[in-house]
Amino acid sequence: VLIDKRVLLIDSHASFVELLERQNRSWGMNPCRVQTAQEAMDIIRIANDQEEPFHIAVIEHCPPELNGMYLIRELIANDYIQDTKMVLLTTCPQRGDGKYAKELGLAAYLPKPVTQIELKECFLEIFSRESDSNQYQLITRHSLNERKKTLNGNVGQKMILVAEDSSMNQMVIGGYLDELGFQHDVVDNGAEAVSAYKTDKYD
Repeated sequence: VLIDKRVLLIDSHASFVELLERQNRSWGMNPCRVQTAQEAMDIIRIANDQEEPFHIAVIEHCPPELNGMYLIRELIANDYIQDTKMVLLTTCPQRGDGKYAKELGLAAYLPKPVTQIELKECFLEIFSRESDSNQYQLITRHSLNERKKTLNGNVGQKMILVAEDSSMNQMVIGGYLDELGFQHDVVDNGAEAVSAYKTDKYD
């Protein structure tokens, strides 16, 4: 779902935006990072002119370094946001921000710090909603947690077979499945996978 999706990362903190970029690349996405509102405006305009708009824009709200709310209003006022889904990450959440974010048409509003799993789940939720009647409901940390509870309730008895020869990848995949509440077995090669699959214990 995330493969080759274009995402613009707008954050004034170099170390954090570099981390976001690495995470996004590991998911198969095509990220671009900037650190100022003007850079963001320029690159979004260019992308639109080239008919290659970003699928997602992740925007930091951390006044005075970067006022994400102001940037979003400017993007909307200049008609720079077309089909791009906007995700606001804030270091200073205020009462009423969620309501305002929804009024602005944001896809998601999340307070920092944001975990890698939270951000990936947020992206997956955005793309899963594209043809869904819930596509205009704001994604928040609360909604992600509620979705996770529902998912865990449904998947607790599911058994997954993972075939992967890299021990590092086995750890990463296993950890992610644990986080989602899936039971799983791991095998090292195709022959073991075929043999395990024949037991009919996997969903």
